[in-house]
Amino acid sequence: MAQQKSIIFVNGDRSSYDNEYIEGSSEMLWKGQKKGGRDSRVTRGTPVWYRRSKNRTAFTLIATVDRVELLTPGNHSASIPATYRLHLILEENPRTIQKVAGDTTTHQSILRAEGFSEEDVALAKCCPHGIY
Repeated sequence: MAQQKSIIFVNGDRSSYDNEYIEGSSEMLWKGQKKGGRDSRVTRGTPVWYRRSKNRTAFTLIATVDRVELLTPGNHSASIPATYRLHLILEENPRTIQKVAGDTTTHQSILRAEGFSEEDVALAKCCPHGIY
């Protein structure tokens, strides 16, 4: 997955990760990946696609990352993600994307809309990631 840009998908519920976001806020407490392998891809300009619950299929593009602040480092051997404060530039006209017919996940539909390669879109078919 050699991309010149990155993208993150964030679930607002506290099921797998303990992300905290108040809608309309320009900051988000975000948990990176349990192993941290792709955390460094989240940099200034990264689009933030958000949904309140992992049970919802649609994501909304709420912001782009302005700055990333590490609050607590993770313990990758224990699968504990790092905690970051994301400083956001809010979208003036947030757009929402639903899963497109023929796609298995909403991640695929969004990756395609964001201009990612069909190879990357195919990787999101059965095992969607939070960071691309």
